[in-house]
Amino acid sequence: MKGPVEPSTQCNYSGLRRAAGYVRAASLSLVWMVSAVSCAVSRATRTAYTTDTLRVLDVLERKICLTIGARTYSSADKCESRVDRPTYVQPLFDVYRAAPPIVRAYLCSLDRIYLDYELLWNADFRITTDQQTQSEYRTIGVRRGLLERKVGYIDWASGWTQHWWTGASMDRPANDPTLPRVESDLHSSSDVLFHLLAHEVAHVLAYDYRALMRRRQSNHAFEPGEFGFLSWVSPGYGDSTGWHGAVAREPGVQVVRTLDFDGNVSARVAMRTAMAKQGTVWDAGVSAIANWQPAPREGLSTFLERLGPSSFTTVFSTWRPEDDWAESFAMMMLTTIATRIDIVSAAGGRIRILQKVSDPTSAFAPKRAFIQRVIDRALTDMRARHVGAPDACFAAALELHG
Repeated sequence: MKGPVEPSTQCNYSGLRRAAGYVRAASLSLVWMVSAVSCAVSRATRTAYTTDTLRVLDVLERKICLTIGARTYSSADKCESRVDRPTYVQPLFDVYRAAPPIVRAYLCSLDRIYLDYELLWNADFRITTDQQTQSEYRTIGVRRGLLERKVGYIDWASGWTQHWWTGASMDRPANDPTLPRVESDLHSSSDVLFHLLAHEVAHVLAYDYRALMRRRQSNHAFEPGEFGFLSWVSPGYGDSTGWHGAVAREPGVQVVRTLDFDGNVSARVAMRTAMAKQGTVWDAGVSAIANWQPAPREGLSTFLERLGPSSFTTVFSTWRPEDDWAESFAMMMLTTIATRIDIVSAAGGRIRILQKVSDPTSAFAPKRAFIQRVIDRALTDMRARHVGAPDACFAAALELHG
């Protein structure tokens, strides 16, 4: 490991607080140092940093793997021995300190946090089960280039939103006035990491409680009591005739769901494979996508008009029920560190995502209630497991004292 975590000088907030950070010395003892928490993340409630908390942060640092070669999804992974703390470790600490207990606890549950160039989009998760022992190896991966280039939240969110109509780089939004942009009080790369980790944590949560919200691919319509039923008629599924995409319950949204998400994946796989053969490093956030047809620009304004009053949050949430769930969860978590994430259209229309998520009268409200019930159940289960098998990381994450 190398490099102290230096105070940030890139913050636009006048009220930036400093929080206690740490470095791990060669002897693995913990010593204090001062670091700057990201602007939005710094609004989280300040708590006293006990030795136990510092040890938890040490545990999280040990989960980070800057991969050498392909992932193995096991303890056999080869990871770089030297990790630049300000670039890779500090953002993770910022997220942990600001995150709600459910996110912190799930970060504790991970075996590995990959930072590499393997990803087709922004992040991924995987749970690998050993067939002999039935033990699970839990991982989340995040695009390394995001942190290396210190991509800010507004640039990332704008580029990610525009991408579906342009095919251009996800991390470099265009200044084209005909394209939508994102406005927010989130700014730093730590805030991007918060969003991505919350999204992937939601997928892991869905795996753990799959009886509630996940099932085998099927052409059967969703039923009451399933998360998918709230916004979807049926999930995506494959059969002998090919792949059939999910069908949204809200007619206005279903009509404008012309974004080729699946084609985007296929085009990215082809690009990554070709670049690997050429010995070129693939970075999903930098390259425009070849051999993929973005959605027609003329349908952009209508899409955003339909998205605004719907139960959906982001453009990506309209792909399939699984990512509707994950983006819904992520936005609920983001309300704890931000007050505004708005998609602003070229015509001046504004989709106030966090306002929708927090409004008990909005179309999103049933999703919020469903997700909160799952969170409450998960936290109850974690506390019960902790009684039988105490764990310092979970104790700190869940704020269990004594």
